[in-house]
Amino acid sequence: MKKFNFSLLWDCNEDCLFCAKGHVPPGVKSRFSSDEAIKTIFKKRKEGFEAISFDGGEPTLMKDLPKLIAFAIKCGYKEVCVLTNAVLLSDLKILEKIKTYDSKDKKKVSFSVSLHSHKEEVANYLTASKNTFHKTLKGIENILKCGFTVSIYHIIASQNYKDLPNFAKFILKKFPEADNITFSYIYPVSHKFNTLKDIYPKLLPVGPYLKKAVKLLEKSDTEVRLSSCGIIPPCLMKGMEHLLKRTHEEDNIESITCDTATTDKFPFFSEIFNRENKIKSSKCAACAVNDFCGGLWKFYANIYGLEELKPYKKSPFKSE
Repeated sequence: MKKFNFSLLWDCNEDCLFCAKGHVPPGVKSRFSSDEAIKTIFKKRKEGFEAISFDGGEPTLMKDLPKLIAFAIKCGYKEVCVLTNAVLLSDLKILEKIKTYDSKDKKKVSFSVSLHSHKEEVANYLTASKNTFHKTLKGIENILKCGFTVSIYHIIASQNYKDLPNFAKFILKKFPEADNITFSYIYPVSHKFNTLKDIYPKLLPVGPYLKKAVKLLEKSDTEVRLSSCGIIPPCLMKGMEHLLKRTHEEDNIESITCDTATTDKFPFFSEIFNRENKIKSSKCAACAVNDFCGGLWKFYANIYGLEELKPYKKSPFKSE
């Protein structure tokens, strides 16, 4: 299914330390007008895109977001997703408007909510925001109350990785209706390099905590996903290689991302992208999954080196 990732605006009501988007570049307008957004939604549907994801910045800052969602459904998109911090959704008004515009198609609309800790002080630190944590939790409650599908998007950072099992328990207890949880290592963008050094964890120590969290969630029949923008070598996810394989199978599709500056193909699985942004050790050439693996981020290798990489003698992917 062809997917259209539509960044409606650059503005946000949080200022996350790991933000891949950043602030609006000089000379670029900060958001699409409603008319521009509608024309773009229609154009991409005519080009054969069947899934649309509204992103930002923070898409709920667009007053006409409910109308844009309704228009996307009317155009025939089979899936409509909103990537949000859900802060503004702590007020039911936006969600009630979405229900009003097309109440019959609630199951087509889903929300992916960023929540990076179950501890307020950690969440506040990573989002560089105050007074948003409890609003995000309330926003998730409201999404579920209105009958929409919700998933949780969780960044893995130095400040939260040891709490991954407890975070999983928190979600299972507070939001058992959550459709899935997506874990993501940070996508290292150049405008955040100085900050990322403090929040990007060494990968090998994360493994046991993430593995325990995944087991807890999967045991409770909660689907676990791994974000394509932060994928790492399989040898640093031993026992969880199935998550990487699923990411490749589900996300390695025709997908584009569009904002007011540019429209590009999703790059995360291309050889050119990996060659420009990632690196392997000399040992990797003999690895059984060398062709599958994109390597380590060059940013990461400059900090931690390549010693963590351990080539496979045999592929961990059962169907191969």
